[in-house]
Parts: sequence; C-alpha cells; structure tokens
Amino acid sequence: MKPRFRTRIFAIAAFGALSAGAEVSPTYYENLRKECAGNACCLESVTAMAKAEGVLPGANDSCFPNWKIMVPGCAGGRKWCERDKKLVAEASIRPLGEAEYKAKQKECGESACCLGSLKTAYLGKHPLATKGLCPEGYRENMNRCIDSVRWCEKTR
Repeated sequence: MKPRFRTRIFAIAAFGALSAGAEVSPTYYENLRKECAGNACCLESVTAMAKAEGVLPGANDSCFPNWKIMVPGCAGGRKWCERDKKLVAEASIRPLGEAEYKAKQKECGESACCLGSLKTAYLGKHPLATKGLCPEGYRENMNRCIDSVRWCEKTR
C-alpha cells in the first residue's frame, strides 16, 4: 500500500466517524490548529470550536440534529458545529410520571418496541429526551429497535 493511501484511511478513520454523542479527543483540535499555520482567524475559530466541544461540519455544511453551524466573524476562519445550548437548556430532567407514562402508552399503540422502551424509562425513573436532547450530566439512551422511545440517563 502506498503511503498516501494510509494517510487517507487514517483521516477517514479519525474524522469521518464522529457521531453526535462522541467525545472528541484533544488531538482532533491540535491537528486542526496545525492546519491553521499562522492564520489568526483560523486559530481563533478552532479555539472557539474546542471550547464549545464542537466539530467540523459534514458535506454541504451539515451538522448533527439539534446542533447548529457557527460561522467565524473574520476572514479565513473555519466553520464548526456545536450543540444548540438553548435546546439543551430546555431539556427536562423530570422523571417520567405515571400520568405521562399512561398517555405515552396510548401514543405507542401496539408497538412492542415503543411500549418496551417506555416501560424501561418509567421503571428506571428516567426523563424522556426532549427533541432528542438530554440536559448536561445526562446522555441519551434507547432500545435497539425502530420505534424506541429515547430517554436520558445520568452519566457517571
């Protein structure tokens, strides 16, 4: 294998598989800073991206759901995606109550996946993920089926 192919494979493995809940290593930002090489605006935008725990946007400036694209205020900077803090702040940490549980059961209909995941959230006293988001200190979880309800669990 030629060296240039190894470099490309590494780049895809390192940066192509980021997911919305993935933690980004400090080397991710260090590599971006190296790419800036003396461009003050670029360095400033990468520093802001690191502070917000953001990532570079995907193709066509796409971001994860419930993330927003940030544009630097100077020429030569890099765009980045970060969580929409307003939506995260609105996410509820109130556990699923009995009345809400019964109402959601009706919404699930006869879907075993939906009902099973709803029961898991209710019995575990977990809040439901609001608009696919969990508040700070929580992470999203779900059953591995198509109609699963998503809930928030405390991170350790």
